[in-house]
Parts: sequence; structure tokens; C-alpha cells
Amino acid sequence: MKRIAALLLMLTLLLTMLVMPAAYADDYATAVVKGGWLRLRDGASKDAKTVSAYFTGTAVTIFGKTGSWYRVLTPDGKTGYMSADYLTITGAISSGTLEENTAAVITSANGKPVRLRSGPSVKYAIIASYSVGTPLTILSTGAE
Repeated sequence: MKRIAALLLMLTLLLTMLVMPAAYADDYATAVVKGGWLRLRDGASKDAKTVSAYFTGTAVTIFGKTGSWYRVLTPDGKTGYMSADYLTITGAISSGTLEENTAAVITSANGKPVRLRSGPSVKYAIIASYSVGTPLTILSTGAE
């Protein structure tokens, strides 16, 4: 059962990567907000306009870095910049290589839920559907 669950979680992440914008698909990391609440800004500066704010524990996906600011995708589908001082990196996916026990979050280029299927194709049965922002953990990688 653990192997099936791990494979299903892996498939979910892979399907997520397929619907991510191409610019985001190569290198990214996951992080969690720390220190109370953190502003999402529209630029890499404390003077940039605030888009939204997120409480401690919110998982975000990092797509780039400008100075001491990370470009992130939030669970509600917003993109912008957050100060690196208030994010704890929880895992990384770099150049298509997945790390085991990495915290991740469901993302979707169109904001729609991502379907978890019983196999690696849209021809397989849908097991469940997960909304953007749903946290998950990659338990293992590779084919079994």
C-alpha cells in the first residue's frame, strides 16, 4: 500500500509539472513562510506594491531569486516576490531530478484542480482531484 501511495504522490507531482508554465519547469524549490506573516510583493523590493500576505506555515514554490528576494507561486495561485529572510527551504527539484521526502504543493497553470490517476497517462482512471495549494510530500522517486 505504501508503494502505491508513493507512486500516486509521484504521479501527482509529475502531472503538476506538466501543467506548469514552461518557464517554471526546470528548477524550483519549496519553502514555508516563517516569522508571523509575510507579504507577497509585485517586485523584488520592500518598496514594491503588496499583492497579498501569508501566515507562518504557508507552503510556497520558489521559481527564481533576485538578490535577497525569491520569486514564488503561492497556494492560491498568485506569483510575486517574498523576502528570503522569512522563508525556510523545505525541498528542491532541480533540472527534473526529484528529491525524496520533499514537501511540495499542487500548482496548475490554469488554476484548476489536478487529477490523480491510477497510472501515468490520461487514459487511466481518476482516483482523486486536488485543488491548487494542496500540500503533498514526495515519498519516493523512480519506477518500481
